[in-house]
Amino acid sequence: MAYLALEDKFPKTVYSEAGQAYRVKCLLALTEPGNAKKAEEARVAAEKEVKNLQAAFSLARALLARKDKEELKSMEAEISAAEARLARMKSVPLGDKALAEAEKQAREFLAASEFGLYRGEVLVDLAEYALDRKLDPKYSSPQIRG
Repeated sequence: MAYLALEDKFPKTVYSEAGQAYRVKCLLALTEPGNAKKAEEARVAAEKEVKNLQAAFSLARALLARKDKEELKSMEAEISAAEARLARMKSVPLGDKALAEAEKQAREFLAASEFGLYRGEVLVDLAEYALDRKLDPKYSSPQIRG
């Protein structure tokens, strides 16, 4: 999620390129069951946060309806931000879907930046995944050669 924000804030820069490369690395990490479980736990915690904020807002609205409109607006903004974070978290693929998305984004990244600074890192990440997790040296070899 942070890498997407980086790409939005600094489009077509080395920062954006780094964000694209490291997003592939993160997606490959989310193929591991332990990491996918941690991500799912973070989603559950974010859902609880949203529910707690909504409950607090309902109570505050009842108590402060006529007194402090600015406080209510602030709480609404906080709820909106938490809901947006949760929506972004839910959009991140896990497991096999993360692998498919990582490979898709890697192909797009490699095609777009023939001489990019982070091209080698993406190739190595794909090759390491193929060797370490798929145990497939045939798949890893073309990645290393680029």
